[in-house]
Amino acid sequence: MGFTRTYRIFQKRIENAANLEDLNSALAEITRLIGCDYYALGHHVDWSEERNKALRLCNYPQSWVRFYDDNHLGSRDPVHRAVGRTREAFLWSEAGQYIEFSRTDHRLMELAQRHGLGEGFTVPAHMPGEIQASCSFAAVPGRKLDEDGLILARLIADDALKAARRLIGYREFIEQMRSAPLTRRQRECLAWVAAGKTDWEIGQILGIREGSVRRHISGACARLGAVRRPQAVFLACRGGAISYHEVRCAR
Repeated sequence: MGFTRTYRIFQKRIENAANLEDLNSALAEITRLIGCDYYALGHHVDWSEERNKALRLCNYPQSWVRFYDDNHLGSRDPVHRAVGRTREAFLWSEAGQYIEFSRTDHRLMELAQRHGLGEGFTVPAHMPGEIQASCSFAAVPGRKLDEDGLILARLIADDALKAARRLIGYREFIEQMRSAPLTRRQRECLAWVAAGKTDWEIGQILGIREGSVRRHISGACARLGAVRRPQAVFLACRGGAISYHEVRCAR
C-alpha cells in the first residue's frame, strides 16, 4: 500500500471517528503501522489534579502512567517544556535543542526508559486560548524510529488532534481547558485590561463602577496566583481562562 493511500485511509478513519474510543482504536493501529509501540495524545496538565478537565488518550505502560501522575510530572516533563518552545515536531532525543536539560530532566528520561519508553516523536499543538497539547509516538528502548513512519506520524497527529477537539465539542473543549475558573466579569475585565483600557474606561464599557472593576481584577489575580495585572493577563491567556479572540475583540 502506497504512502499517500495509507495516509488517506487513516485520515478518513480519524475524520469518521464517532467517539474517543474510535479515535483511540485508530491511533493504536496507526502506531503499529509506523513501527512504534506507544502513543499519547492530550493536554499538558498535572493529571493528579486536572484529569476531569482535560483530554488524554494513551497506551503508555501503566507503571509509567502511575509514576508520572503520582509524581505530578505533567508540568515538569521536559518533552512538554520543549513543546512550549517550538511548533515543529521533534524527536525526544533532540528536545535539548529547545530547552536546557537539567540533571532532573536527564534522570526523568532515564526513568521513562526503565518503564519501557525509548525514543519518541512529538508533534506540538498550539491553539490560541487553549491549554498546550501534543501528540506523541514512541518505541520500546533500542528500537529505531522509521523515518517514513515519522512523516506519516506528523500528518496523522494533526488530524488526530483536530478529531479530538471535534469529539469533545469546541465550546465544551474550551470550557474544560480553562485552568482557572474565572467569573464572566473577571474574564471581561482582564480582556479589556489586555486591550489597554483603564479601570474607568472598563467600567464605562461594562456599565459597572470603577471600584467593581478593580475588585473583579483583584479577584482574577488571586485566582490566577498573579502579583500584577500583566502577569494575570499572561496567565489567563496561557491557561485558556481568556482566549486571544476575546482579547482581540475587546480592542
